[in-house]
Amino acid sequence: MVGARVSFLDLSTSASLIELTDNEGTPLPNPLFTGSDGRLRLENGNGAPAVPCIADGLSYKVVVARKTGVEPIFMGGILQNPEELYENPFIAFVVTAMGGSGAGSNTSVIGSVADVRLADKTLGSVVCSGYYEAGDCPARVFTWVESQQPPQDNGINVLRNPEDNTGYWKMSDPPAGTWDVRMAGLTLYGADAAQNSVRLQALLNAIGELLDVETAATRIYFPKGVWHLSAGFTSYSEVVFGYGSMLRFTGSSSKVVNLYGGVESYGADNISDLKLFDCVDGGYAVIYAPEAHTCWVRPNSHAVASDTLVVDWDSALSTFWFGSPRKCVVKVDSTNVIAFNGCEIECDGKLSKTVGYSFTNCRFTDRYFKDNTFSDDVTLSGCTLDIDDFASVENWAKAMLMNGATVLDFNGKRCDSFTLQATAANRSYRVLNGNFRRFTFRAPDSVTDGNQSNSLQLEHCRVEELDGDWFWKDLYVIDSYVAVGYSVYTHTDPVMATDGLLVKGALLVRNSDVAGINDSGIAVGSGNSAYLPSTVTLMDSRIVGDVNGLAIDATRTSFTGVLKQWAGDSTVFSVKECTFSGTAHAETLGTSAIIVDNRFLRSGIPEDAVVGPNLTSCTYEGNGGNCLQKKLKIDAQDLLVVVPYGQFLHLYKPQSGAEIRLHLFGCGQSNIRVRFILDIREATGSQEASNTQNHYSTVSGSVLYTASDPKAFQLPHSVNTVGNQSINDDDVVNPHSVSVKVPDGIDPTDQYAAITGAYIEAEIID
Repeated sequence: MVGARVSFLDLSTSASLIELTDNEGTPLPNPLFTGSDGRLRLENGNGAPAVPCIADGLSYKVVVARKTGVEPIFMGGILQNPEELYENPFIAFVVTAMGGSGAGSNTSVIGSVADVRLADKTLGSVVCSGYYEAGDCPARVFTWVESQQPPQDNGINVLRNPEDNTGYWKMSDPPAGTWDVRMAGLTLYGADAAQNSVRLQALLNAIGELLDVETAATRIYFPKGVWHLSAGFTSYSEVVFGYGSMLRFTGSSSKVVNLYGGVESYGADNISDLKLFDCVDGGYAVIYAPEAHTCWVRPNSHAVASDTLVVDWDSALSTFWFGSPRKCVVKVDSTNVIAFNGCEIECDGKLSKTVGYSFTNCRFTDRYFKDNTFSDDVTLSGCTLDIDDFASVENWAKAMLMNGATVLDFNGKRCDSFTLQATAANRSYRVLNGNFRRFTFRAPDSVTDGNQSNSLQLEHCRVEELDGDWFWKDLYVIDSYVAVGYSVYTHTDPVMATDGLLVKGALLVRNSDVAGINDSGIAVGSGNSAYLPSTVTLMDSRIVGDVNGLAIDATRTSFTGVLKQWAGDSTVFSVKECTFSGTAHAETLGTSAIIVDNRFLRSGIPEDAVVGPNLTSCTYEGNGGNCLQKKLKIDAQDLLVVVPYGQFLHLYKPQSGAEIRLHLFGCGQSNIRVRFILDIREATGSQEASNTQNHYSTVSGSVLYTASDPKAFQLPHSVNTVGNQSINDDDVVNPHSVSVKVPDGIDPTDQYAAITGAYIEAEIID
């Protein structure tokens, strides 16, 4: 391999560079580089050949990295991008030193464990080059140890001559604490699985007797090949799988493998060969490890991670994943269901947008998914969702609903389109600090007309179009700007109703600006009491458009449209301190109302400011502007003819004159007192009005009338014999004129006397 970087690493750390020398002890650089001939050379591959030598007994790891093709960058002679130049690792392998310092040049070489047992103890030490026969396992050194109570023969590091109880053969500990399983008598391919399990357990016991199992930095090494076992096992040492090695469990029973010391694998030729555990004969195995990989197993095995689960093989983890790892790392594209449970998730766009994954007590984001899109079939429970973690605000809101949230704080972020469909009946939602182009609320599909039960509160929100369906109950708009749109007639019908937005229960608007962009206003104005809010409460708000409801309570709110109550006898219609402009007016079909301290700055006639055809009682006080009053006074000098007659002034309406409208606000038949007021000037001669010799007096007289509709009340009169219309009190049989007596001393017939003012005052009295 031309131009490769070759690093020699400490096996215990897999990271620390070890010392290299040539055969004369001269230090060599680490790493080394290959030249154009593929050989290790000095000077970054351009110099003389380099043959590294490594200390005796040292196990090490070799990592070969090939060039990436990225050009090196130097500044001031210093390389700036060394990590970009090589792809690391490309090839990695382990060199395990199984010899020992106890072996000298004249040490005898023995081919098997059985031969070591029978070796002459006077040799002191021997080299065993195999287990069953020479070459079937790495060589190691055995030394004779005198002992009056020799330990039991375990067939691994303690061997005894059955005819000699004075000592035993002890194997030197393997360098770097790496135990090749062949040293314990395990064999490859077609071997006796039961015997392999026995020998493996013996190795585990031997290691446990030598070292503290909770702190031992030991490794159990399975070289390349398929190792058959009949039983599970527990290892407190790290289990190392050589390049292309695998454990295969036989038998139909379940196997449990506890790898508390962790697992290290040196890979395989391709991804399909990365499987470390397999089962035959219908059995299955459960693998427990601090870090587990899905590539280790297939559907007939289970990988359980106590700390980190690595998804590096596409698997349906919901079917075999038991436990709750601290962390789950997804490294490959996933097309199968994964059940994430209580774990940290590391995943960048690997999950399928069509698969219904489940997340329980996890941190969730749309960035886990391809195209930042996830299926409606995804299930969330108890998850943490930070709006800043999401690529899409809409996705965050969707996930919040899936997670069972009823309070959604958008933190002022813009959301183009969001549909809030209640996940259950009787569920209330609160939406805060949102900025929506379109917001739609919908009831669950199970809700029918007449069973509406969901409620929505918009607080500190801006909604450019608010739509809903006809199966929602309550809507609260607080400190917000909302343009009200339409309602969908059914759950599935995409056609919007033109009657406006329906809420069947309560509509509350407080300190908000609400505009109706539909045909009928901010609530629903279909004219059918079955499709109207049961209560409408408006406070300190500004309403553009019509408002309709069965009961209405409005305070300190401005209107540009109709405020209409469609209710019956017992409902509330209360309007206080409100302002009506444009063509706005208040209207009720009920029998009672409270209309107090409002300002009618509207166009049109006063009679239309408040409409109540069914009113029988109404508290009507303090209202001003273009509206009817309960008491009025008009200038009648141009409306009445006043004729002096003795000590009386006779008043009548000219036959050709206009009707005198005295429209007042009242409920049904009312008593109206009409008072006629005249200002009189008497002079001693032809004097100017400002002359001090003039005398002024005010006289009045009143008539009580009964009107069936005070809003249309006009001054009653009849035609007298001289063709003039005399005012009367609705007695058409005996019409009478109104005569006002002047004070004594005043002669209204005097040529210099004059009527300087004439007024009519009308008032509804109890």
